[in-house]
Amino acid sequence: MCNVRMTALLTLTDGAVTCRHCAAARPFPFVGPHLAYLVVSTNRIEECRAFYESLGLVFQWERHGDGPEFPEHYAARFRGGIVLELYPARGRGPSGPRRLGVVLPPTGGPAGYEVMRDPDGRTVEAITPGPDRME
Repeated sequence: MCNVRMTALLTLTDGAVTCRHCAAARPFPFVGPHLAYLVVSTNRIEECRAFYESLGLVFQWERHGDGPEFPEHYAARFRGGIVLELYPARGRGPSGPRRLGVVLPPTGGPAGYEVMRDPDGRTVEAITPGPDRME
């Protein structure tokens, strides 16, 4: 599937999501509502990108369309498909303080739990599974 992920360009039919931009399709077992993406507005986009990359996310710089209503931003996909998008706040100010829980890849060591803050002060709870949860 291509980088274009605007809802208007995706069609769900017969258990598959099809992108009308590139015609790619992939299975999509719909079992009920689910979270697809989370948008964070920030005045510190590079610092936030670096913070979340330190947790293992890989961001791409992207833009979904033309014009000021489609600003460039960073996007990263979590395992399971949820997308985290970092948008420049552009005078609106950063998104308010929220809490984000992230499960990190297992390290082979004991389970871990750490509470930290991103550059805008949002609480991030990082959970590392123990060896009994290595799947």
